Amino acid sequence: MPIFLNSEVFGIILTDNIFNLRVIQADELRGLTGVANLASIALERALLYRRLKEMAQVDGLTGVFNRRYYERYLHDEFIRSKRLQRALAMIVFDIDFFKRCNDTYGHECGDRVLRQFAQVLKSNTREEDMVARYGGEEFVVLLTGEGSGRDALTAGEKLRKIVQETAFADFEPGKITVSGGVGIVRPDEDFEQLFKRADQALYEAKRQGRNRVVLFGED
Repeated sequence: MPIFLNSEVFGIILTDNIFNLRVIQADELRGLTGVANLASIALERALLYRRLKEMAQVDGLTGVFNRRYYERYLHDEFIRSKRLQRALAMIVFDIDFFKRCNDTYGHECGDRVLRQFAQVLKSNTREEDMVARYGGEEFVVLLTGEGSGRDALTAGEKLRKIVQETAFADFEPGKITVSGGVGIVRPDEDFEQLFKRADQALYEAKRQGRNRVVLFGED
């Protein structure tokens, strides 16, 4: 008996009589139709729930996590880092002169840059790290395994160089650059300071001329 999902066969229910080998009659299989229909409905609801859950967590334009999910994840990750007595590091990135890109080349070009930049971050960070779009052209990378601010700074600088060497949209490599700020909090500190420190470091990176990554407290 086939199990359908979106009008296509997703699986089958196979029955056999292994007890007395009596041939199963067609009218005896009618009950399987109801079982197969219930299975199809359950599968459709499960996939719909998964899609809705992903939509609630993922930024629709870039495909990375959105700000709402980032804030919830950050809270949970800080609790875990506190339990493990491990520091937590974050990089905040901002695409340099992005408004100029939008105004000159249009929002469609700007959207392509945002999507590609998000994928660069996602492809060049570890599986245990988290990339999210904070808003506009600002992105955060939560580094859960870095032991010090210097390690996080090294990771941020690596990402900055990759961006500088990448051809975004119709631009040549080096046309699109990013500035980054690195913040770190210890287990005994307030986790809300993490983004504030990274954001202040980002502001300092812009003040110094952009296309650079600055560690909070070492500007």
